[in-house]
Amino acid sequence: MINSFRTFIKFMLNKTTKKRELVVLMFLMMLMSLFSLLTATLSKNIVNNVFISLDITFLYSTIIIIIPLYLFNSVVSILYTYLNAKFYTRFSNNVKLDFFDRLQRAPYNYLCRLGPNDAFYRLFQDTSVMTGYFYSIMITMPVSVFSVCAISFVLFRWSSVLTAYILFFTIVQISITLLFRRPVRKSFSSLRTKEQDIATDIGTHFQIIDSIKIFGLEDYSCKEFKQKYSVLNEVVKKNSVLTSLYSTIISLLNQFWLLGLIFLEPNYQALNSSQ
Repeated sequence: MINSFRTFIKFMLNKTTKKRELVVLMFLMMLMSLFSLLTATLSKNIVNNVFISLDITFLYSTIIIIIPLYLFNSVVSILYTYLNAKFYTRFSNNVKLDFFDRLQRAPYNYLCRLGPNDAFYRLFQDTSVMTGYFYSIMITMPVSVFSVCAISFVLFRWSSVLTAYILFFTIVQISITLLFRRPVRKSFSSLRTKEQDIATDIGTHFQIIDSIKIFGLEDYSCKEFKQKYSVLNEVVKKNSVLTSLYSTIISLLNQFWLLGLIFLEPNYQALNSSQ
């Protein structure tokens, strides 16, 4: 698995014509994450000083910082969105063109078994998944690790009890996600395969529609298509139930997390006041 991961990263890096673009995007996302952390900290201090301690002068002293910070964050966000669309589109096109060239050089018997619908799906869908996954690994993941560490540090300085509580629920949520990852991935893979089979059958059916009409096989073809479509419906239903179950469990976990947070925070404040 590790060797496959290394091969994938190496292959995708070779398709990145300008690797500094990844560094620029990661830097901009890091800035946005840092701005979010700063604004959240300032907002917390404003709530504590203005609405709890009723100190309106704190708002006047921080408003000079907050407004430029919000404006600068907006400029960085717009710049990141523009550059990300520009770089990602170019990189995605490079991967698609390489995949197209490799596909047309594949053995003829493989291309006959693949079919035009499957080739189209793989060219546009699979390459999009690959590029999105690569960008997540190279840009989103490092920034997420930095954000988690920075937020955990700030939370620990504010409340060690609440930090431990939040980290516990984060670990539980990650564990549930890992538990559902394999079944969900298998379900989506099965759904994609069945959809491709249906698309191929429809294409083949209407290519020979003249023969079907000559021999009067419309009823037989409709019955056969109904059976295949019922198989697809079962896969769709299973996929829908599985994703709905995962969403429900995560939503329930978040509700418990919020209830616990509402219960712990006043008690922690009261404990600090008594000390």
